[in-house]
Amino acid sequence: MKTDGYLLEFRPMGPVTKIIATDVKSGVEVAFLGSAKASRSELTNLALQKLKDSVERGRAAVEAED
Repeated sequence: MKTDGYLLEFRPMGPVTKIIATDVKSGVEVAFLGSAKASRSELTNLALQKLKDSVERGRAAVEAED
């Protein structure tokens, strides 16, 4: 799935789905495993929250270095 700000990839792997989310602007990527029984919407929400948190941590680390 592609949008303006992020890319999402869903890889079914038996009882789990691997979700990879990438922030297009920063290039930050996160991945996690979710239940294959979870809805695409639930997995998308979790992926975007994890991605948002990771991008914010990266920005905070860069600002702390300055």
